[in-house]
Amino acid sequence: MKRTDMRKILEVLRLRHELKLGHRAISAATGLSKGSVGDYLERAREAGVTLEVARELGEVELEAKLFAAPGRNLPLERVPIDFEWVQREMRRAPARSSSSTTPASGR
Repeated sequence: MKRTDMRKILEVLRLRHELKLGHRAISAATGLSKGSVGDYLERAREAGVTLEVARELGEVELEAKLFAAPGRNLPLERVPIDFEWVQREMRRAPARSSSSTTPASGR
């Protein structure tokens, strides 16, 4: 998901809490998808960020509260690449397939 400007997220919160608009109306007003609107409102709810709290925070602090939930943004643990195995596999002769990959003769 592409990260949205914090001012737009603040606008989402304002439209929801001050004007009591639904996701579809907020989506139309901000140009965000309904899914993104729902995601931002859910993130704010989970982080305990109300409109008043969001207004008091700076953009950096708001972003940290909404997008830095422990473990939420961390990449998955990856297994290190076994480069020796990769090199052995690349040196091997290509496997011959039993399917007919040769062009038909005489046609």
